[in-house]
Amino acid sequence: MKGPAIEITERLDEELRQAARKGDAKSLRDLLGRGAGVASTDEEGWTTLMLAAASGSAECLKLLRAVDPTRRTRNGVTALMIAAEKGWAEGVELLLGSIESGPRGARRRRAALAQRSDSGGTPLIAAAKSRNARCARLLLPGSDSRAADMHGRTALMWAATGAETQATECVEALLSASGVDKRDRQGWAALDWAVAEGRAETVALLARSIDPRTSDKEGRSAFDRACERGGDEGERIRRALLKAIAEKERDELGEAAGAAGDAANGEPRPRSL
Repeated sequence: MKGPAIEITERLDEELRQAARKGDAKSLRDLLGRGAGVASTDEEGWTTLMLAAASGSAECLKLLRAVDPTRRTRNGVTALMIAAEKGWAEGVELLLGSIESGPRGARRRRAALAQRSDSGGTPLIAAAKSRNARCARLLLPGSDSRAADMHGRTALMWAATGAETQATECVEALLSASGVDKRDRQGWAALDWAVAEGRAETVALLARSIDPRTSDKEGRSAFDRACERGGDEGERIRRALLKAIAEKERDELGEAAGAAGDAANGEPRPRSL
């Protein structure tokens, strides 16, 4: 049987979690003053900091800075992933600041960015799912942009499937990183996903870096997939891909001509050049 003191503590802790879940900073401050435990968790392993991140309350996050921001739920999710997937840039910035403020801040940042949920997701992948470009930019330094989740999909692949304006901005933020042409388990690159979702502007952006002629594991290319789309959007996608293909073929012809000229002059040209 629980004693009165334990019951009071448990009630305070539950009230604290409810305040954090609602983003109620006033109640949170009052409960902390009455001795509620900031380190308590619910049945799913969510800390008060995670609940505050989900609520979108910056004030609550600041009040709960004593909670370890790298703790994980039973599904392996962290407060940083929660804020990132919510597309809450201010929350991401606050959590990164908390992570970096302690000893060995740079190392703690790298470790936090490398954490994975049970589905293989990273904070950067979570940000890409929200298609929030600012979140992606905040998380990109120190993140492995080539990291893929359990489906083999990278942050860029997730960003490429979103609504046009948001997706394009997020894709632009991620294009500066490595792994642009990485492919998932079925052989699809971010370009294939953008074509499949009918995102013409994103397709035009990605086609500059990813060859539309490359086939997936079924032997189909992004251009093959585009030819199956109807309507104005399908036409815009095909025009963007044809333009990219023409540019790549022109570059290839130029390289071939240069290599032939070097060979004629007795100067072998390295293939990488």
